[in-house]
Amino acid sequence: MVNSSWLIPLFPLLSFIMIVFWFSKNQKVSSYFAISMVLLSMVVSFGVLFEVFANPEPFQLTFDWLSWSNFRLPIGIFVDSLTAMMLIVVTVVSSLVHIYSLGYMKGDPRFSRYYAYLSLFTFSMLGLVMAGSYVLILVFWELVGLTSYLLIGFWFEKKSAADAGKKAFVTTKIADLGFLLGLVILIFAAGTASIPELNALIESGNAPLTLISIAGMLMFMGACGKSAQFPFHVWLPDAMEGPTPVSALIHAATMVAAGVYLTARLMGIILVSETMGILVASIGAITALMAASIGLVQNDIKRILAYSTVSQLGYMIMILGLGGYTAGAFHLYTHAFFKALLFLGAGSVIHAVHTNDIQEMGGLRSKMKITSLTFLIASLSISGIFPLSGFWSKDEIFAVAYQGGHYIFLLVGITAAFMTAFYMFRLYFLTFTGKPRDQHAYDHAHESPKNMTVPLIILAVLSIFAGWWGIPWLSHGFGSFVKFGEEAHHVEPNIILMLISLLIAGSGIFLAYLMYFKKSISAETMGARFKPIYTLLYRKYYFDEFYMAVIVNPTYKFSEFLFTFDQVVIDGLVNGAGKLTLWWSWAKERFDTLVVDGAVNGTGYLSLALGKAIRRTQTGQLQTYALVIFIGAVILIFMKFV
Repeated sequence: MVNSSWLIPLFPLLSFIMIVFWFSKNQKVSSYFAISMVLLSMVVSFGVLFEVFANPEPFQLTFDWLSWSNFRLPIGIFVDSLTAMMLIVVTVVSSLVHIYSLGYMKGDPRFSRYYAYLSLFTFSMLGLVMAGSYVLILVFWELVGLTSYLLIGFWFEKKSAADAGKKAFVTTKIADLGFLLGLVILIFAAGTASIPELNALIESGNAPLTLISIAGMLMFMGACGKSAQFPFHVWLPDAMEGPTPVSALIHAATMVAAGVYLTARLMGIILVSETMGILVASIGAITALMAASIGLVQNDIKRILAYSTVSQLGYMIMILGLGGYTAGAFHLYTHAFFKALLFLGAGSVIHAVHTNDIQEMGGLRSKMKITSLTFLIASLSISGIFPLSGFWSKDEIFAVAYQGGHYIFLLVGITAAFMTAFYMFRLYFLTFTGKPRDQHAYDHAHESPKNMTVPLIILAVLSIFAGWWGIPWLSHGFGSFVKFGEEAHHVEPNIILMLISLLIAGSGIFLAYLMYFKKSISAETMGARFKPIYTLLYRKYYFDEFYMAVIVNPTYKFSEFLFTFDQVVIDGLVNGAGKLTLWWSWAKERFDTLVVDGAVNGTGYLSLALGKAIRRTQTGQLQTYALVIFIGAVILIFMKFV
């Protein structure tokens, strides 16, 4: 099956082509064909997973795209345990999103186009996961960026959606410049862009490590852009303007996960320098803490989940920087399922009440029992409650940080975990419990159709059981499968740390319970008491305002200056030169007419006049000639004697 793994991304590509050229007029055929193709990719992906599990030897299929002298630029596919795991994550979540969209996007006039974009995005992400060289990763990386722009701005007639698409595209492209520059440095420093060849070269000690470290940091800049890490995090919350299934696909398992996946692939470079590892971990820690704190006070259901995604991605980047390859990959794996469930659950709620504001919801548990229960399971899982999936992956992160002696990072992780539990249950209590705060919305609320609730149930099951693969007491669990190098990664289970983690998560849930369910603590009073902090968090640390003041507005002003300069100076010079040319042509024409032509014509006229005057003296009469001779003789005599 591994030998046929190259077919996995081709099925969604075929779907895109068929919908664009043949099925675009038939919505039912477009959607069903897209779903069937992504399900085929999922079936083959499971076959690859089982085969790689039985035989962990990486499979590689490459050929030289460019070759000259001693330099080779290979491209192809590379399938190892990380690839196999990511194929399952992408195809499972994408399949469920495709099915869920049947109900959510029903009636949209661009229904077929939506499924074409979904298919192209899935192809791009699968190609990125399977790429065997950083050059091919960059190709699919950019294609993922393009398709995410199309999906985020799908409802482009709405200005906020169009602006969000542009913001996501521009922000990630700025970060991608670092990826491109780092890749160029890497190729000329190491002589190859092949992932296995580069790792072997670093292990052998024959690589220029300084240049490779610089290249790795620049490439990590691209990962920060895709995974919305500080300071490139500002695009992700705005990307919620796209359809909610897109949010589940892009912001749970695929696009944002691409940055974490790339960071995991760069692990060989990250481990070269301890300084680089700490820098990567610090960026992840800052992102995790900052995004979690912002999520505490947001009221848009999708934006809360967006900041939750940024925070969880920060967890992954932090632990990868600390060398926790398996822990980062494990949390990436479990996070995909419970975060996709949260987004699809939010979509089910929005579909029922037609608002994103949790302050206008309440009491929906009685109307939407399946959505409420599955959302509760996902909230418990992301909070790290035993024995759900999120508990095992978060515990792995804490255990790696503790075992490595990175206590500051452990403290950051625990603090972010408390915030996560609090804001997730703030969201749950305000949405599903209590009395309806908008009676009209509540009266019209209803459970979503089966094509939306069945994916929720499947993801709820995965949110409970998928993480059991990584229970630390298993001798052949996740740590024995997804590992960096030959050694299986086993972190000693720490019961005390597990209990602390549970206590922290429980404390966050209990505080949310007191404030938003029992209402024994007034949220309004707390907000007023800590108003400066509340305002700072609600305004998202003023990052958008800062970027507007420092980057966006100066860029606009400079562009306006260039436009004005072009209009006034450049066009003035051009127009002035044109007018000068016209005046010179007129003056030259007048000079030619008056002076040159006048001199020539004047000479002719003078000659004619002189001839005419002389001709008058030639009368042919003898007496006239005698008179002239006489007068001439008188004049000569007069001149002689006078």
